[in-house]
Amino acid sequence: MQNRISRIRVNKPLVREIVAFLSSQVGSYNDLSMDVLVTSPPRTHRYIKDLDLRVEIIPPNANRKLNFEGKYDPTNSVLYVNLPYFESQYEGRELEEALYKVVAHELVHVYQILYTRVRDNDPNAVNPTAGLPGLRERTPQYRQEKGDILHHRLDDNEFYPRLEDTINAIEFVSIRKPNETASIVSYVVGESSRPAYRSKHLKEPMEWLADLGRYAPKKFLKAVRKIKNEFPETAKMRTADFFRQVSPPDELSSFSNGTPTGKSTDLKDKGEGSQLPNGDGARNIGRPSPDSPNLKTKNLDRSESYGRKPAEGFDGGYVHDSGSGSARVIPYDSGFANNSSPLRKAGLIRPMRKLGGKNVPVDEKLWAEVQALAKGESNKPVSRGKDSVNPVNDGKGFETFPSAYANGWALAQYKRLGGKWKKQASSKVEPIKKDLKKASSSRVAHRYLRVLKNEE
Repeated sequence: MQNRISRIRVNKPLVREIVAFLSSQVGSYNDLSMDVLVTSPPRTHRYIKDLDLRVEIIPPNANRKLNFEGKYDPTNSVLYVNLPYFESQYEGRELEEALYKVVAHELVHVYQILYTRVRDNDPNAVNPTAGLPGLRERTPQYRQEKGDILHHRLDDNEFYPRLEDTINAIEFVSIRKPNETASIVSYVVGESSRPAYRSKHLKEPMEWLADLGRYAPKKFLKAVRKIKNEFPETAKMRTADFFRQVSPPDELSSFSNGTPTGKSTDLKDKGEGSQLPNGDGARNIGRPSPDSPNLKTKNLDRSESYGRKPAEGFDGGYVHDSGSGSARVIPYDSGFANNSSPLRKAGLIRPMRKLGGKNVPVDEKLWAEVQALAKGESNKPVSRGKDSVNPVNDGKGFETFPSAYANGWALAQYKRLGGKWKKQASSKVEPIKKDLKKASSSRVAHRYLRVLKNEE
């Protein structure tokens, strides 16, 4: 069996069953143990039997000696829960949520052992070698046996359990603020600091992610990606891909809908997708798109419609349809490779010229005096009103002039003495844009042929 784990998902009904038992023993501790059946995880039913798990509550008189919230013993298949600790730290709803989180955390460890026993074909394996991050993402130099909290957070065995903790913590806070899930995720992963969400459940996940970002960046990127994938509300936080849409997708159009190969536009779809159309669209490959002949200009970046962040400064360009049903995009911004194409040189839209001249000082005399101090040509202070500037280096000026430091000093002193700048008049005139709607096709064709002739 291959070690291909996207996320270890625990059996939620089983978690609720264990939490209900633990909650019933708060304050009484009449029954300190229960037996449950852990079904084998997905893709392992044929290789391993279900696991008989025993849940034991650490009694109040022994919890002081045991410094942990919960622990799974794979040798004896026992899950220990330090219920007195939770009772002293939480109450009410927060107590149930904390118990849910620790039980789910330890069940992930149970599944790691089950995956290991299947992969290694060893029914008595107790050290997990499966259910871990990829080889390139692992940090074997950190081991929780060293007793340091940093080593515990960065241990490879703790990645998926702590990922489960983080997702559960976000869900707990989202229940109280149902319309702010995207903001909560952004706050937890460190992409924003406002608004701040205060919860005991978020403190440890945020510190875990911060340590991952500092000491294990590959793990951090993987954790953030998987957290966002669990919450469709965060779709607009994702980065736009390179694929662009030429015309709006419909059943008669064969253009790409802006989705990369292997991805689906359905946010709830976790399976593999296809970039090729299917159904009615597949029968119309090569047919003219019904909307392309009437297109003039289009916003080609439809990434925001599909839940991705639009590219900054994106310029769609001009959509040219030759009439054969295949519209071509003729971009006119500098970010595309075919800017020098003959059709673009035909000139429906001509490049803008840079207008305006350079900046010149309003008070030329003051600027000359400040520069003289910087160069060492004058040793007399320069004054304007109550402010004054003393000579530099006893009148010797800067050792190197012009330099970035010397120029910055001169600019700052000129501004402090009240000096201002203005734009020098330019003789260049802004060209007039040609109206796309009034541009005749014959003129464009003649220009196109003229450009081709010149290039030959």
